[in-house]
Amino acid sequence: MCSESSLKILIVDGDDFDRETYRRYLSDKFIVLEATSASDALNICRTKAIDLILLDFLLPDGDGLALLEGIKTILKSLHPPIVMITGQGSESIAVRALKQGAEDYLVKSQVTSEVLNNAVRRAIENAQLKSDLAQTQEQLHESQRYIQRLTEAIPGILYIYDLAEQRNVYINRQITNLLGFTPEQVQEMGSDVLPKLIHPNDLERVPLHLSQFQTARDDQVFEFEYRMQNAEGDWCWFHTQEVAFRRSPDGTPDQILGIAQQIMQRKQIELSLARSNERFELAADAIGSLIYEVDFTTGHVERTRGLFNIVGYLPEEAEPTMQWWQNLIHPDDLAAIDEAALLEQLKTIDRFQHQYRVRHKQGHYVWVYDQNVIVRDENHQPIRMIGNTADVSDRIGAIQEQERLFAEAEAARAEAEAANRSKDEFLAIVSHELRSPLNSILGWARLLQARTYDAETVSRALSTIERNAQAQSQLIEDLLDISRMIRGNLRISLAPVDLAPIVETAIANVQLAAEAKEIALRLLRRAELPQVESILVMGDSNRLQQVITNLLTNAVKFTPNGGNIVVLLGIAIDNPSIVEIAVRDTGKGIDPEFLPHVFDRFAQAEGDSSRSKDGLGLGLAISRHLVELHNGTIQAESPGANQGATFTVRLPLIQP
Repeated sequence: MCSESSLKILIVDGDDFDRETYRRYLSDKFIVLEATSASDALNICRTKAIDLILLDFLLPDGDGLALLEGIKTILKSLHPPIVMITGQGSESIAVRALKQGAEDYLVKSQVTSEVLNNAVRRAIENAQLKSDLAQTQEQLHESQRYIQRLTEAIPGILYIYDLAEQRNVYINRQITNLLGFTPEQVQEMGSDVLPKLIHPNDLERVPLHLSQFQTARDDQVFEFEYRMQNAEGDWCWFHTQEVAFRRSPDGTPDQILGIAQQIMQRKQIELSLARSNERFELAADAIGSLIYEVDFTTGHVERTRGLFNIVGYLPEEAEPTMQWWQNLIHPDDLAAIDEAALLEQLKTIDRFQHQYRVRHKQGHYVWVYDQNVIVRDENHQPIRMIGNTADVSDRIGAIQEQERLFAEAEAARAEAEAANRSKDEFLAIVSHELRSPLNSILGWARLLQARTYDAETVSRALSTIERNAQAQSQLIEDLLDISRMIRGNLRISLAPVDLAPIVETAIANVQLAAEAKEIALRLLRRAELPQVESILVMGDSNRLQQVITNLLTNAVKFTPNGGNIVVLLGIAIDNPSIVEIAVRDTGKGIDPEFLPHVFDRFAQAEGDSSRSKDGLGLGLAISRHLVELHNGTIQAESPGANQGATFTVRLPLIQP
């Protein structure tokens, strides 16, 4: 807000004595302009920026209410606050003025210097607060529009279900594509939404599924498969993943967030396999071995439940391919197979027998005896193979060999489980990171609508809303950048740019955050780069600034209070055609084991001595991709935990 001495007050009054009185009350604190009629006031409003109008109701060429409407018509939403002055007993006129948009009114006989100055200040402050609130609401609406576009882009049904009211409080428009209902139709179903949509047999399992949320952690994901009826009356299979979204004051979840995806194709395959395998089960149960059928034209494999007796897998756990079984064969036995000779035998031989080792689900190897018969078409080409596999482990390899192989399998399984955990953790982090700033925004917005606060509290609330909206916007932008990277659609606009001001702007972006932690942040130029010399590279200035800002933000985040961050800008020692930007901090450092993965998507270090798990782990992955699009490189170095880290970006200079 401007200082009072620069604010312009327009006094509109046809009485010379009253104008003189008001001018004397206000002129030592404000810039005072005067008009004696409505027409003069309108002309002044058309040509000058007025901060407040002090308007007498009685004017030579009309009343103040007509002038008020005229000012609103000319300036629309930009009209200044108006304080109406009425005579004694003119309360009805004051009420009409307030209804038409006046900020306040004064009774002429009661106007003193103090009353007038207080009314003017209050009207200006109230108008400014209304303007700030409108701007904040617009920013909130824009943030909500971002979220809406994001939810509509999700390839599944995104919904929020209220456990207490037993109804959906939100659902995206993918429901229309997948089930044929509009979101409005689903909302109208109210508490009948589950009985109306979910298959009766699956509905019986819903209470047990929902009861899990009573003791659920915020990051705990629950899965559920069920059938829903579409608008045409057909049943469709869905797989849903749900997390606790909102809790009541006592900590009990009262809303859940879920994503449901259609799995009709998978279910149809499962049902088809079940019907086909049923033909083999009776015979297989009698002999306790595995019976299988391979379709050479499609590569599809059907197996009986004897698979469990051999290697511990149920048929539904196995991929219906030959490759899945080959992956279980011991590497030594697989290497001993001469594929060329086998293909040659397929031309003339219809029966085969093999003895080899396969890996059990528990990790050890078992010896099997496999015999099969080839089925041919009218051209004598193999089209199917039907076989029988029996466990002949008693005929055993050495125990030591089994133990060694078991240990190797355990290590491989642990690695796979770690990958699955990483995926689940990322999904939980995404839901948390999207929800946290939104909760803060909605919380303050509701408080501001429900109560009146002092200016300091309102300012703090607006700052909190803006900061969280920016954080959510940045999170969405990072997710969109990662999506563009994966699809190969992330583009940059290359042009000759001066690197020095880009680096300086990035430093300015994080200067306040560094000062808050009392971190010394410096830019050092090497001797070969004088202060006045331009450093020209072919690049996208916005994206290059994004890279440097990401590196500096990480440096500030992981550097303790009182630390140091140095940005080095100079020509590479090993190549005069390369410029280097190095960000060196005295922070937590990077563990040697994690260092090779620091630029991987969603990579986050673990442990007390490593980088924290704040955020999604996208910034460095995006930075590396952007640097590579500039034909440059980025490298991370760290002596180890608590010894700081250095990130170096190398870019080709434009040659003269």
